[in-house]
Amino acid sequence: LVSVDDQSGVLAQIAFALGEAKISIASVIQKETNEDARTAELVIMTHEAHEASMQQALQAVRALPAIREIGGFLRGGEKMTTRR
Repeated sequence: LVSVDDQSGVLAQIAFALGEAKISIASVIQKETNEDARTAELVIMTHEAHEASMQQALQAVRALPAIREIGGFLRGGEKMTTRR
């Protein structure tokens, strides 16, 4: 679960960071939008990926200005793990 600023281009930035780490996205769901806080919650499921690649991507995603919180990342074949 990733909490982000609700603005255009945020998902593209996350997808770019994952792509740079050679991680393929399986699915994305925008759970809800908090209109008062102007945030959205994304659930991102990836295909299987090496741990080093996942850590590289998470570091890049955390550095994005629009990221509020990373509650967990779901990698293909795994249970959700907390990462922040």
